[in-house]
Amino acid sequence: MTIDAASAPPGSAKSRNPKHPRIWEPVVCMQSAAASWALQLIDFVFPAVTRTLLQFWSCRALGSAGWWLDVDYGVRCYSADRVDKDPRFAKAEWWTAAFAAAWSVGIPLLFHIDALRGKDTPGLPRLEHAIKAHPKLNFIGHGPGWWASISGDCKSLGSYPKGPVTAGGAIDRLMERYPNIYGDLSAGSGANSISRDKAFGREFLVRRQDRLMFGTDYLQPGQAVPQFELFDNLDLPAAVQKKVFRKNAERVLKLG
Repeated sequence: MTIDAASAPPGSAKSRNPKHPRIWEPVVCMQSAAASWALQLIDFVFPAVTRTLLQFWSCRALGSAGWWLDVDYGVRCYSADRVDKDPRFAKAEWWTAAFAAAWSVGIPLLFHIDALRGKDTPGLPRLEHAIKAHPKLNFIGHGPGWWASISGDCKSLGSYPKGPVTAGGAIDRLMERYPNIYGDLSAGSGANSISRDKAFGREFLVRRQDRLMFGTDYLQPGQAVPQFELFDNLDLPAAVQKKVFRKNAERVLKLG
């Protein structure tokens, strides 16, 4: 959860990334807001690099539904160069412990992939390694790099490709092989993945109806949400709509 700097309350932490001059709310403030608007807000958290298991348990106990991993901000809002220089992020032992901790408290990992953050290569081999190595942890894909991988001819993880989708994309392949990978249809990247080739997009939504979740990304005044009009025009079966719009999220985030 983020808010504009102008309306930040005392004690809020500012993002250290100059490209994202927003305010990062303390976990307790975020969880308080989510508790006050329980039907509208579901919070995700950035546990710190250290004290991993304790922080996951604390966040879960206070109601957090998941872990959002965006390595540009890092787990404590580090800038990209800080991440590269911080040896803790390079240690497989830390990631293994963090993934195990998330699973142990029953929360999924929502990750962002693009050319700058959560880096991978076309075909998503690094992601597949993590999914395979942690079969009990549910992963939720998000961002341009993830959604560009809907197409088998994906060559860049940092763009919003247009035009027809080629069969054999990494997303279909991973969802076919692993039961613990899901997709978050939020933001421009999620909408673009379906709207760029609506015939393929509709078939994909029906085919992967148990793995996909509606989302908007962050919300702010005046923000366009193309998903609303897009889904209104797809004429999806009622059973598919029910899963994608609500039931899958309830199941994966344990909201029922």
